[in-house]
Amino acid sequence: MLSLDFTDRQVKIVRGSLMGSKIRIIQVETLNLPLGLIENGFVADVPMLAGELLEFLQTKDIKEKDMIAEIGSGLILHKELILPKPKSLKNANVIETMIKSNMNISNDYNVSYNIVDETEDENKNPMIRVLATAVPQRLVDGYTRLFSHLGLSLKSLFVSSNCISRLVENSQKLLNLSPLMMVQVEYDFISTNLYSEGRLVLSRRVSIDAEEIGGDSDALVQAVYDNVFRMIQFMNSRPDSQPLKEITFYGKIPDFIMLSNSMASFNTSTHVLSSPGNVVAFCEFDFAEYANAISAFFKPKSDFDRIDLLKSSAAKEKKPASYYGLILVASLVISCAAVGGVYFMFNSTNKNLQAQIATRQNDIALAQERVNVLNGKIARLNNIELYSNNVQMAKYLFDFQPTILTEILDKLEEPLTEGMSIIGSVSISGYSVSVSYKCTADNQPSEYVRALIEQGYFENISYHGYSGTQVGNNGDMEYTFSLSMLLKGGNGYEVE
Repeated sequence: MLSLDFTDRQVKIVRGSLMGSKIRIIQVETLNLPLGLIENGFVADVPMLAGELLEFLQTKDIKEKDMIAEIGSGLILHKELILPKPKSLKNANVIETMIKSNMNISNDYNVSYNIVDETEDENKNPMIRVLATAVPQRLVDGYTRLFSHLGLSLKSLFVSSNCISRLVENSQKLLNLSPLMMVQVEYDFISTNLYSEGRLVLSRRVSIDAEEIGGDSDALVQAVYDNVFRMIQFMNSRPDSQPLKEITFYGKIPDFIMLSNSMASFNTSTHVLSSPGNVVAFCEFDFAEYANAISAFFKPKSDFDRIDLLKSSAAKEKKPASYYGLILVASLVISCAAVGGVYFMFNSTNKNLQAQIATRQNDIALAQERVNVLNGKIARLNNIELYSNNVQMAKYLFDFQPTILTEILDKLEEPLTEGMSIIGSVSISGYSVSVSYKCTADNQPSEYVRALIEQGYFENISYHGYSGTQVGNNGDMEYTFSLSMLLKGGNGYEVE
C-alpha cells in the first residue's frame, strides 16, 4: 500500500504495510510539485496533478493500487468542544450533528473528531470533551477526483495532524513525555499539535510565505518560535494545565541547533522526532521528514474516534457524477435489449414499434429541453439567493462593526493608569489586535499587561518590553511599548 502526504509543494510517498503492531517501510520518495497545482491544500488542477503523479510513480516502478492520503490546509477548522455524552460513543452521526450545531457549520464541511476524555457539567450530567476538525467538503472532493482520475483506489483520507497523533498513541516513549508538543516545520507552513495525557487537545496550522522566507533558516526559526509561543500561552490558559515536558520537531528541520537554542526560554527539552521501535525500514531515509505518511499506517487506538474523512456523513451523502450516468447507461441498455427482443420475436409489428420509438425519442427531446430550461431557472434562483445572503451579511457586519470596535477600545482603555495613553489607532484584523502605548513610569507597562490578563477579555497577549526616551530638560522620561493579542472566544466577537 502507498501512503501519500500532500502539501502545496511536495507529495511525500511511502511504500509500506502494517504487519501486526509493526510498520514495514520498503521505499520512500518525494515528488516536488510545480507551483499552482495545490493551493492551500486544495487541488487546483486535477488532470495536471494526476499526470505529474502518474509519471513519477511509473518512473519509480511503483505499481501499488491501494492508497491512503494525508492532507492539510489553513482553512481546516479545529475546535475543542464540551458536548452531552450520547448513549453510545460509537454513535458517530449523533456526535457529528452536535459538532456541526456547536460550530455552526453546514453539510458543506466534512467533520472528523477525537474524543479527548469524559467529564461532567455543573449539574453532574455526563459530558465528553471532543477535538473536532471541520474540512471543507470541496477540499476532500478534489482528492477523491484525483485518485478516480488516476484509476487508483483511495482507501482512507486523513488530516495530517490526526496521523501524527496515531504515532504518539503507539509510542510509549512519546506517551511518557506528555504534556507534549509536536511541531511540523515546512517552508510553506508550520503545524503544531498539543497532547495531554497522550491525547490530542489542540491542533493549529499556519501558512507562511515560502517566497518571503526564501530558504532563510533564521526567518523560519523565528516563525516557529512565534507559533510555539502562542501554543504555550494557550496551554497555560487551560484550568488544568501542566508544565510542558517536551517539544518534538519533525518535517524539514532547517538547523536543529539554532531551532533548539530559540526554544531555550521555554525551559523544556527539544528533540527531532526519531523512528520508534515498531517501524522497520528496508531503506535509508530521514524519519522526521516522512513521519506523517508513515504514521498513517497505524490504526487508531480508540474505536470511538472518527478521523477518516471518507467515512463522514458529508462524504457518504455525496454521489459521484458518474453515478447518474451509470443509471442512464443501464436504462438505455435495457431499453435497447427489450426493443431488439420485441423486433425479432414480433416482426409483424415492426412498423408500429418504429413509430413508438420515434414518438418516445421526440418525448425525450422535449423533456430534455424542459430540463435545460429548468436548470437555467434554478441557476438564476441560486444566484439571486447568494446575492440576498451577501446583502444580509453586509448589513449585519455594517450594524455590528461600530458596537464591537467601541467595546474593544473600552476594554483597552479600562486598565490605563495616570500618565498612560494609547498612541495612534488600534489595529484589528480578524481576532488579532495590535496597539501602542506611552507612559511616564517604567513599571506601568508590566502592570498594564497584568491588569489586561486579569480582565479576561483578551488572550495570547504578546509583550516584548518597553523603550524610554528623555523629554524636556528636566530629565523626565517617556516610555513606549506595543502589545499584540487575540480576542478571547465567547466575548461576543466573531469573525465572519
